[in-house]
Amino acid sequence: MAAGGDFPRSLAHESGPAGLTGYFAVIVMLYSAILSVQDMTKPTRAEREKILAMLPEDYMNPVQQDYFRRLIRHERQEVLDHILCPGMLPDIQSTKGDGGGESLSWVGMEQIDLPIDIAGRPISAKVNAGINLLRSPEAEKGIHMSRLYLLLDELTQGEITPALLQHVLKAFLVSHQGRSDEASIEISGELLLSRKSLNSNHSDWKAYPLTLSAELRQSFSITLKVGIPYSSTCPASAALSRHVAGLQFSKDFGNRIDSLPVAEIADWLVEKGMPATPHSQRSWAWVNIRLNQSAQSQAVIALIDYAEVALGTAVQTVVKRSDEQTFAVANGQNLMFCEDAARRLNNIFRCAPFCEAFDIRG
Repeated sequence: MAAGGDFPRSLAHESGPAGLTGYFAVIVMLYSAILSVQDMTKPTRAEREKILAMLPEDYMNPVQQDYFRRLIRHERQEVLDHILCPGMLPDIQSTKGDGGGESLSWVGMEQIDLPIDIAGRPISAKVNAGINLLRSPEAEKGIHMSRLYLLLDELTQGEITPALLQHVLKAFLVSHQGRSDEASIEISGELLLSRKSLNSNHSDWKAYPLTLSAELRQSFSITLKVGIPYSSTCPASAALSRHVAGLQFSKDFGNRIDSLPVAEIADWLVEKGMPATPHSQRSWAWVNIRLNQSAQSQAVIALIDYAEVALGTAVQTVVKRSDEQTFAVANGQNLMFCEDAARRLNNIFRCAPFCEAFDIRG
């Protein structure tokens, strides 16, 4: 060939160590064609016919022969498009499996990084996505992960809603038509919300870990799990603290026979009224709810508000002295074991209009 160099006819048909046969002949011919393309020189008619004449008739079937002839005759860009065409690459996933067509309950990807919008707030999310693989004598080796991966980008185009999640899950199944009938998406991250202080009218940000799970099986369902931090003052510890305070009061005033002035008692309380303090701790309430079919993405904020109202001692953000005092009063008025917190949450979520079912952990 003029651009790719002379290609002897004998090289394609000669057998033995000195020549090339079968597969290697085809490779050499392709290489010659590519050389011509790389030099941006269109092969002459004689050059094309020379390559076609060297095509080993006994090596390729008629379809392969036709493809190669069309490949050689195409223009430069069309040649490159054919050579690099994904449709010509091996598709191992679509071949039959070796496991007797056994079904798989879930195949997919985990910990995919996506920018997600939930309730109008941006989240740097980790996403798990997958489908099942049906049992069939014609079952394929695996799923096409790239199809699911590309479809997940639709979740980044707007606020997450039940309708959007259902749309993407249906697209998962369409992309594996006849091979799958179940799909799932799980989104995890932290939702940052601005929360007001108790008394000073300031606001600051608080993070709420959440997991949003959507499944499409015989029907579509969404579950939402959120962690709510709160302060819990132990009732037993508070009782013991009051007991110690009573003992101290008896020790200091037990021998007095005159009436105690209110001012003196008040002074004593300020100086010695807390010889022991009850312990408080930061606790977590994990609320997992199944959203009803009419619920929107804003249910996550409603869930957090419901929980914090029920608990009464949500962890604060910015705190001035007046806020600290108000928070101390709230803790004193809401002494509770974790069982008490669970009962409070149980009572309020029984009445939540967006909640179809729920589970409380703490």
